[in-house]
Amino acid sequence: MKKNAIFIPSSNRFAFALANVLMSIVDNSGGILADTDVLVLTDDMSERNRQVMEKIIPGIIFLPLYRNLPPEMLGLEHVKRGRYGIYIYQLLYGFEAVKRYEYVLQLETDIFVVSDISELFKLDCDIAWRNVLPWDPKKLLGGVLRHPEDKVFAPNGGVVLFRNSLNKFNIDKNSYFEAHQYLEPLYEKGLNGRGALNEQIVCYLCYMKEINVKLLDPSYNIVMGMDVSLPNEKIVHFSGSQKPWTDELRGGLIPQWFINYRKFLSYGGECQEEIHIPAFSRQDIYSAIEFGGLIINLMPDLDIIKKKYAQIQYTQRSRTVKFFINGWPKCIHYEITLHLVNVTVELHVEEPFKSNSSIIEMLKTLESSLKRLFSRYRLVKESGCESLVAYCNKNDISTIGFLLNALFAITYPEINSFLRRSGTDMTGGAMS
Repeated sequence: MKKNAIFIPSSNRFAFALANVLMSIVDNSGGILADTDVLVLTDDMSERNRQVMEKIIPGIIFLPLYRNLPPEMLGLEHVKRGRYGIYIYQLLYGFEAVKRYEYVLQLETDIFVVSDISELFKLDCDIAWRNVLPWDPKKLLGGVLRHPEDKVFAPNGGVVLFRNSLNKFNIDKNSYFEAHQYLEPLYEKGLNGRGALNEQIVCYLCYMKEINVKLLDPSYNIVMGMDVSLPNEKIVHFSGSQKPWTDELRGGLIPQWFINYRKFLSYGGECQEEIHIPAFSRQDIYSAIEFGGLIINLMPDLDIIKKKYAQIQYTQRSRTVKFFINGWPKCIHYEITLHLVNVTVELHVEEPFKSNSSIIEMLKTLESSLKRLFSRYRLVKESGCESLVAYCNKNDISTIGFLLNALFAITYPEINSFLRRSGTDMTGGAMS
C-alpha cells in the first residue's frame, strides 16, 4: 500500500471515460503514481476492461462500490431508481479511505488531468474542493445554521481531496444517518435545491463538525463551457450533460480525449456507448484548440448567453458556433465563425424567411442602424441566406464580444416582434 490514493467510481458502461482519466493522469501527472495507489470502485467492470486499465496503470486496484451506509439511505427510492443509483454515495468513500492513506483524491470519470497535480497532496487542510457558486448551501442548512454569518461552502463533487486529519471527527454510519435525517425530508418536499445528494451530505457534515475546508483554486476544477480558460489549468471538468462523447464543442476543446479513446479501443477495450470520433487531422486539432479557447473566453461576456436566450450548436469542420434563440425558427439565428485570418459575427436569415420582402426591408433598416454604431456591419446575400455580417481580427476577443452583443441588442427586438406578428415558427404552429 502506498502513501496516498486516487479513487474513481465507474461502471463498465463508462469504462472508456475511466480509461481516459487514467491516461490523462499518466501523461500529465505521472510522477504522483510513485506513492499513490489508484482505486476503481465498481461492481460490474468486465474482465476485459479491467485488463485494459491494468495496461494503463499497472497495479491498479478494483474495489466494490462503497456500501458501508445506513440501510435507510440505501433503500431510498430516489437512490434505487434515480439516474446515479448507488453511485450517488461513492464520494463518501473518501472518509473511509483516509483511515489507510494520508491523502485521498476523488475524481469523477468526466474530468481530464491536463498538468501536474502533485501540489494537491501537500495541502494543509482536512478536506478541499472547489466552491460552487450557483447553489447557496446556507438555504440547504437553514434548519441547522448556528449563525447567519457562518461560512458554508458548497462542494463541486468532480474533484474532492480528503486528508487523514479527518479521522479525528469520527465520521461513520451514524454521521451519515444524521445527515440523512436532516436532508431526506427536504428531498421529499422538493426543498433540497441545487447540488447532488453526495455533495449535500459532505456539505452538512463539514459544517456540523466544523471541518477545515480549503477552497481549491479554480484551475483544479475548470468547468468546461462555463469557465474562462486559465493559463495554469490542472484539471478540466465536463460537468453537466454535455460530455466529450456527446458534444463536439466539448470534445474539440480537449482533442487528446479522442486520441485516448482510440488508444482505449486499441488496447482491447469494450465500449457500450455509440461514440462519434471526429476525423481530426493535425490542423483540425490546432484549430479546435484555437477556436475552443476563443469561445470559452467569449462566453462569460455574451448577453445572448448570460440572459439565457439561446441554445448553442458547434460544428468542428466549419469552426462555427450557432446560437439558436428560444422560440425562434432555426432558420433565423446568430453565428460566430473562425476563418483563417479573421472572425465573422453574423445574423443569418435563411429560407423560407429569406424570400420574405418585409424581413429583407427590416434587415436593410437594421444594417443602417448597426453601421451608425460600428461601420464593420454589412448586409450580405449568400446562396439561400441573407446575413448581417461583421468582420473582426480573431485575436481581438473584446471586439468579437462587442460585435455580437451589439448585433443581438439591435436586431433581437425587431426580429422577435416580426415573428410574433407573423404568428408561426419553423417547428410548426403558432408561436406562444
